[in-house]
Amino acid sequence: MDQEVRSFVSAHFRDRVANFRPSDLADADRVSQLLGLLETDPSSYLPELERLVRESSQEELLAHGETFFGVRGTRRELVWATERLAAFPEYFPAAEYILRRLALAESEPQIGNNATGIWRQLFRVWLSGTSVPFLERFKIYRRILFSEESAQRDLALGALNHLWDTHVSRLGSPSVIGGRIPPANWQPATYGEIVACFDAGLDLLQEMLCSSGTLADSAWTYLIQHSRTLLSYRQLKRLESLIIEFPIPQTLVAPLLEQVENFLQYECGGDRTESNDDLHTYCEEVRAWRGRISPTDFAERLQAIVGKESWHHDIREDIWKTGSEIDPIAEELVTTPGLLEESLDYLCSPEARSAVPLGTAIGRRDIGGAFLDRILAKARHSRCTALLRGYVAGLLIASPEQAVRVNQILDSLETEDAPVAAEMMLGALELTDSPTRILRMVSAGRLSFETMRFLLYGKTLQRISSKQFADLLGVFDNADAPPAALKIASDIIGSRIRLARPDDPAVKEDPETIERILRILQMSATIENRGDFWWADALSKLAIEAPAEVARVAALAITGEDYEKRHRGAAILAKLAESKPELVMAEIGPRILDAESGWKWLTGSFKEIFTAFPADVVMKWLDQVGVAGARRIARHLPSPITDKEGKPTVPELTEQVLSKYGDDDDWRQLH
Repeated sequence: MDQEVRSFVSAHFRDRVANFRPSDLADADRVSQLLGLLETDPSSYLPELERLVRESSQEELLAHGETFFGVRGTRRELVWATERLAAFPEYFPAAEYILRRLALAESEPQIGNNATGIWRQLFRVWLSGTSVPFLERFKIYRRILFSEESAQRDLALGALNHLWDTHVSRLGSPSVIGGRIPPANWQPATYGEIVACFDAGLDLLQEMLCSSGTLADSAWTYLIQHSRTLLSYRQLKRLESLIIEFPIPQTLVAPLLEQVENFLQYECGGDRTESNDDLHTYCEEVRAWRGRISPTDFAERLQAIVGKESWHHDIREDIWKTGSEIDPIAEELVTTPGLLEESLDYLCSPEARSAVPLGTAIGRRDIGGAFLDRILAKARHSRCTALLRGYVAGLLIASPEQAVRVNQILDSLETEDAPVAAEMMLGALELTDSPTRILRMVSAGRLSFETMRFLLYGKTLQRISSKQFADLLGVFDNADAPPAALKIASDIIGSRIRLARPDDPAVKEDPETIERILRILQMSATIENRGDFWWADALSKLAIEAPAEVARVAALAITGEDYEKRHRGAAILAKLAESKPELVMAEIGPRILDAESGWKWLTGSFKEIFTAFPADVVMKWLDQVGVAGARRIARHLPSPITDKEGKPTVPELTEQVLSKYGDDDDWRQLH
């Protein structure tokens, strides 16, 4: 009888799901039913989910992700359920297909664990989320990668960069899935299995390099970015053979050399090879290979050195103590007639990543400024100003008298080519009257407000007068200033105030300047613009000088949209309440009861503010406003604590409020 009932019930639900149509995947109730059944019997209902996804159009799949008033669409539940079942080998093919179809109609691009992210995760060597061995999954990945459909190919290419990464993470899975304990993620158990994974990857890269266009470009990108890892796993011979078979593009020689040099420094440097003859031999082979791939022709050598990231040169010189590669190149460019002219096309291009330090080295040697006009002309033509910026810096370090000539050029550029003028000033902010020039160009509309960020470099902000600083801030002091502009303003204000010294009269602000600063910080208080650090830092440092105004701005932030500013504002109020409790209470009291924004005091917790208050200050306010105020502050009252002897103690303020308003039902619910 029991078996008959089970069969009848099972048939009922199977028939019910069999009548589902693709459009039902956007119906929260029907999806909830399906996923509930999927959890109880994956073998029966996963094929049904796969059928629905297979029959769905692109538009129907996209509809799953719609969200209304913070309520998720069905997409999230579909991705979660499928990701979990992918752990089992028997469910992997269906789960992979479902996730791939959802990824090709991605409706959650704003999160990392969307269908795209989870599908790509399935093909990693480590922490893939499945127990299926890598080489089995890799066959599926290769088929998708070489698909004739560009969307599928692009999806697979997005996973390439992390297939063999070891520094990966993933969210955990439930301890029970579909009524079973899920198997552990597959991962290499032996060094031989690790090598097999890399061999498969290198075979794939070789196949991609035989192609053209995007596939070949992606293969080169992967090889360059992971060459240090490949060398670490003793894959020198494979790497070398690939580069012999497929000559490396000249623009990639520099980043490849970076990776090889990093390997030689970190895996072979110090005393690592002293007690390991095998490693020593291998490192010498890598060092010899580095010599073979390093160009000898000047033009190629220039690109191989200047094409490296500038910080790589800094590390080589300052930490590794290996000597400069930049200085000898600069010497050749300056002393060989016509060589710089021949090289300017490359040096004023995005590929010249270390153009700034090279320009500085050239400027230091060209004390008469002979190359200034040619470098400037090429920078204006190419719109790549890194070489010019470095050159001006080096020139004015070696020959400060050249500042007169540079400023004359800037006078013309202000109206002729403001963007290049601004970049040129970056080379010597303190010798070019940069605050006045930038303000003039921004006010005239020739530069965007973002250029004001240049003033954060060096000590420019600390060396201008309070009046000049107020004038600079005038760019941001208007009701229409966008959030991004107010963030820059907060950064500038915070930097100026943080680095101010009491013994420096140039940074003692005038009352008018402080008024403008506080007005801008107030405009920024309620908006989300990721500018909370400098906003709060500046505000807290102004608390001694303008406590009432600071309390007003900090209290305003609590009712704003920026989560970080809300809590930083609360910390400022708590600190201020220690010395000026009546002032802070007078500021926040009306805001707590405000009909429009007071409800925000019912979200989050601001116990730190009320912990700082003397009890009598708060109780005096409650005597004026009554139980309505008690309800609003209930969640913010200090929590009971234990004293040194372990005896529970109720803070004085909490005890007094409990005694007076504890019988109020609404107050008890809010506390």
